[in-house]
Amino acid sequence: MATNQNLQAKLREGVEAARRGDKIAARRLLQQVLIADKNNEIALMWMASVSDTLDDRRAYLRRVLQINPNNPRAREALARLGETAPAAGGATRADAPTVPDFSSRRSGRSPNYYLIAAAFVAVAVIAVIAFAVLNSPTVRLTPTATNVANVIGTFDAQSTVLAQRNVTPTAGTALPTELPGIVVTFNPNEVALLPPTFTPTFTHTPLPTATLAPTAIPAEAYELLHSDYDPALGRGSLYIGDTATSRRIGQNEMAYDDSAYDSQSDRVIFVGPVYYEPEGDRPEIFAEEIFIAPMSNVENFTQLTRTRATRLQQPQWSPDGSRILFSADVDGDEDLFLMNTDGSAIAQLTNNDAVDTAARFRFDGLIVFASDVETPGFTEIYTIKADGSELTRLTNHPGNSYAPAWSPDGTRIAYINDQGGDGDLYVMDANGQRPFLLTIDDSGAEDRTPVWSPDGLWVAFSSNRQDDAFGWYATDLRGSSVWQILPSSARVPQTLTFMALKGEN
Repeated sequence: MATNQNLQAKLREGVEAARRGDKIAARRLLQQVLIADKNNEIALMWMASVSDTLDDRRAYLRRVLQINPNNPRAREALARLGETAPAAGGATRADAPTVPDFSSRRSGRSPNYYLIAAAFVAVAVIAVIAFAVLNSPTVRLTPTATNVANVIGTFDAQSTVLAQRNVTPTAGTALPTELPGIVVTFNPNEVALLPPTFTPTFTHTPLPTATLAPTAIPAEAYELLHSDYDPALGRGSLYIGDTATSRRIGQNEMAYDDSAYDSQSDRVIFVGPVYYEPEGDRPEIFAEEIFIAPMSNVENFTQLTRTRATRLQQPQWSPDGSRILFSADVDGDEDLFLMNTDGSAIAQLTNNDAVDTAARFRFDGLIVFASDVETPGFTEIYTIKADGSELTRLTNHPGNSYAPAWSPDGTRIAYINDQGGDGDLYVMDANGQRPFLLTIDDSGAEDRTPVWSPDGLWVAFSSNRQDDAFGWYATDLRGSSVWQILPSSARVPQTLTFMALKGEN
C-alpha cells in the first residue's frame, strides 16, 4: 500500500511539473513511475508530452495504444505526428518500437541513414514546391474555417453582455474594438499537439516599451503583492512593493505559497506545510494547509484547514470576502472545496477521479477551473456554480488548457494552452467562444499564470522569455506588444495581486 501511495505521489508530482513547464523534473519523476509500473497509461501519455524527440513521443504513444487501443487522445496525438494508429480494438504490432529503456539508455545513438536519406528527399520536394509557388502568379493561400489565420478579432465587453441578454444596442452605442492578432479555430486534425521542437536557449533582447490604450493604467501605478517559490529555500515567500522595488515579508522559516489578498479585510491567505504526527492507524504526514494573516503582520498567521491533504493549492477569496475556494487532494486526486473564512463549513464542490484545479470566482459567484474529468491526462476549462451544480465545459483544444482567469467585467477568460509544446496565453469569451492567441511569437517561452489588470485592458503573466529565467510580463489585448513589469530572477513566480493604486491606501 505504501509503495502504491508513493508511486501515485510521484505520478502527481510528475504531472504537476509537466503542467508548469518543468520538463526535466517531469521526465525524472515520470520515469521513476514507469520503472515501477511500465504500463501506467497516464505516465506514458505525459511522458509523450514532455519528450524532446519525435521518436520518443511516438514510442510512448504507441505503448499507450498497446495497453489501450481505444485511447482517443493517444490515437489523435499519434496521427498529428504523422503516423497512422492501429485500428481501435485491433491487435497490436509485434514489431512496434518500444518505450525508451531508462535503465540502459546511452547518451548517444546511431544515425538512422534511412531517415537521413528521407530528409534529403523531403528537402528536395519542398524546394521544388516552393519554386513552383513563388513563380506562379495564380497560386494563393486561401484560408479555410480550420486554418490558424491572421485575422481581425473583436472583443467588446458591452456588445458581449448585450448579446448574452438578447438586447439590441441603441443608437450611439460604441462598436466592438478591433484587435488585430490571431483568432484560433482549434481543429484536432490540423493543429499539432506534440510539436517536434523543444524550448531553445534564450538570448537576451530588450523588450519593447509598453504600448497601452490611452485610458489604461500601467502596472507602475499599482502596489503589488506577489508570492514566489525560491528553489534555494525550498518554499514560497511573500513580496510587497511595486514594479521598481519589492521587499520580502514574513518569517524566513514559514512557507508563503499561492497567496491571495482580500482588499475588503486587508488580509492574505496562503498555503504552508504542516507536519502531523501519527494518530492511531493514520501514519505521520507532511500536509499542505491554508493559513490567514493580516497584511499589517503576516507573521501573525492562523491555520484555517486541517484536511491533511498531500496537495492543496491556489486558495481564492469569494467576491464578497466571506468564503475561500481552493483545490485539495484528500482522496487521491484534487477536488474543489469551499469554506468560510474561519475554516468552518467546508463543502466539496467536485467529487470525481479527475484533477480539478486553478479555480477562480467571477464577480457574480460563477467559478471557472481546469479539469481532466472528460479527457484523462489532458485538462480543459469548465465553469461550475458555487453550489456544485451546472458543470459546463468551455474548451475542446489539443493539449492542455489551464490557469483560467476572469476579466474584471466577467466577459472574457484568459488562460494557458500548451498545444504548441509550451504554454501560451489565450483569451476567449466567457462562453468559450473565439479563442484568441495573445503571445504569438515568443521563441518557445513558457507562459503561465495570467492575471488581469484591474481596468481589464491588459493581462499580466509569468514567463521565461528572457535568459530562461521567470519574471512577470504583460501584454495588451491585441497581442501586439509584450513588456516586463517585474524582473526575472532565480525564483519561480506563483501569484501576483494588484493591491491598490499608489496613494489610495
